[in-house]
Amino acid sequence: MAKVVIGGGPAGVRAAASLGAVLLEPEGQPGGVVRPEFGEDRGVAGAQDVQSVDEGYGAAPAVQLRRALLVRGTVHALPLQRRELPQMLREGSAKALNDWTRTRGRRSLRSVIGGGHEERSYRDWVVYRHGGAAYRLLFSSWAERRFGSPEQASVSLAHLHHGQLEQAEVALGRSPEAGWKHLVARVPEVRTWAGIEGIEFEDGRAVRVRTDEWTIDVDGPLYISAPPSEFADWLEDELSPELLREVRRLRTRHRLQVGLKMSGPLPDELQVLDDAPFYRLTSVEALGGEPGLVVAHISCDDQNPLWTAGEDRVASEVAEAASALGLGRAEPAGVQRLADYDPVWLTEPWHPIHVRVSAALAERNIQLLGRAATFRWADPGQELAYARALGATPDDWHELQR
Repeated sequence: MAKVVIGGGPAGVRAAASLGAVLLEPEGQPGGVVRPEFGEDRGVAGAQDVQSVDEGYGAAPAVQLRRALLVRGTVHALPLQRRELPQMLREGSAKALNDWTRTRGRRSLRSVIGGGHEERSYRDWVVYRHGGAAYRLLFSSWAERRFGSPEQASVSLAHLHHGQLEQAEVALGRSPEAGWKHLVARVPEVRTWAGIEGIEFEDGRAVRVRTDEWTIDVDGPLYISAPPSEFADWLEDELSPELLREVRRLRTRHRLQVGLKMSGPLPDELQVLDDAPFYRLTSVEALGGEPGLVVAHISCDDQNPLWTAGEDRVASEVAEAASALGLGRAEPAGVQRLADYDPVWLTEPWHPIHVRVSAALAERNIQLLGRAATFRWADPGQELAYARALGATPDDWHELQR
């Protein structure tokens, strides 16, 4: 018998390393990462998780990332100054500024006299704070590339992505690649190409995982770090049709990471509001990675042609789009695909659905890990800390998620 994590991405490796568990990986690479030099998402974690990162990745150097926005060909360093707004809203700036001023005035008035205002979507949050013109000219295109539909994306995403940034952050290891290798080495056992056929239950509790070649008995809870759409198929005989429908309503989006060699000076993290297939460019040099290597991030679903296109086509199209932004010549340097990487928070009641699903699985000796499974946007340090705490007190799963 062994502790078992069914993995499906970088979160599976982090969970197995924290729990000292066997990692079952359906594909040929641990955690699905084929280009660790690209880093995991931004490749950083919050400073409050420095101990978890240090234990997981072997080193946790503090970094201060230089962040900026690209708007109409101009790079604006963050935090923004108010005088920069007219330049950013060059097209229709007078109307946008008037709209922004009236919006700020209405907000100030409501704080004095009261008055309800319901915000359900990402768009609601932006329009309430900055006005409809600023949303149309600045936010809508970026949000569509980042989340899908800004009108359907939950307001929680705005709170998360546009909240106050931490003053200090922690890099993952001596470099993204070195940190990843150290983390993988901490996993006791990795079984790749493990085609999961199902989970076996006794007295309503998960006790065994069955693959296309062998079975493995589970010691304690069975940990799953996989998207709901994937593990729903393993539970068809155990959950009610109503619960299975709710599991399948928890959707995810894919992440494409495209490496680019760029010689021009760039901030460490550049949010791209201009027309491009990607929403962000990140430099790995600030994290101890290869100088000049920049990673373009694309969030997409199955219908995006770049997701199913060949690697050469994806790399060349993204490099051409990056070069067109006026930031210097971009040369392709590889592609990484992270399937079902981002949870999709909709204005539908996804949170109560997720709580019901998690409670039903916990009763059956199954614990969910990783952002695609738990529907929490967590940085790597938070994932490591959560997995370790859950391994120590599995019955406290709900409070730990909170």
